[in-house]
This record gives sequence, C-alpha cells and structure tokens, in this order.
Amino acid sequence: MALQSFKAMRQEAYDKNADGIVDQAQGDHIFIEAGVGGVSAFAVVMMALDGTVMPGNSSEPSHFGKIIGISNSQKLEGEECDIQTSGYIQNDYWNLDPGETYFLGSGGDLTLTPPNSGFFQKIGVARDSVTLLIQLSEPVMRC
Repeated sequence: MALQSFKAMRQEAYDKNADGIVDQAQGDHIFIEAGVGGVSAFAVVMMALDGTVMPGNSSEPSHFGKIIGISNSQKLEGEECDIQTSGYIQNDYWNLDPGETYFLGSGGDLTLTPPNSGFFQKIGVARDSVTLLIQLSEPVMRC
C-alpha cells in the first residue's frame, strides 16, 4: 500500500473535482436524529448521551467536548438532522462581521464574545455577512 502525501489527502478531501480549487460548497455532513425539543436551523449542536443532537450551550458543563457542528435546517424531535461539521455554511439571515471569529453562546447561538463562565469554543470565522467557515476548536473550560 503506497503512502499518500498530505497534499494529495487534502486535495482528495477538499477538492472533489480535482480542479486545484477548494470546493467551497463542500463540507462534511453527518445525519443524526434531533433530540428532545428538536433543533433550530443554523444552531450549533452537541451530541447527547442518547446519540441524538441538541443545541449546544457554553454555560452547560455537560456540553463540554461534545459540540459537533451546525444544523442545516430546523428539525423536530426524532427527525433526521443534517449537521455540517466543516466547510462553508450560509444563512441569509445572519449578520456576521467578515473576518471575525465566532464562538458558541447559549441555545446553539453564535457569539463574537467568548463567554465569561462555563467553557468557550471557537465555531468558525465569518467569510462575509451570511457565510461562516466552520472551524471547530478544542473547548476550553473557564475557571
């Protein structure tokens, strides 16, 4: 088995049509059942103990280390939810500040300001006012 170079692995993962340009519409998606209360469109979500997803909350210690991505649409409890875990995601109703880093807030919301209590976790960077590049960082617990 031949070893694949890092460049080739990145191209295979991010340049699906091999044209030398990162496919911005591409991103990793997983499909998981929405948990108790359902999930709003474009909510930052976490994996619950029962294997479902629910809105993440930076002030809830049990959500630490369980943030997995952003929901692409609103889903009721029990419905399959499309969660985007990387790449660009666009919401025409966002009013993001281009170039700014966004963090997990409460109720699955994005915030420019890292929370003062609980934990903070970078979710992504705004490309423009309606597009976020999802770049989940490791969470950091506040003392």
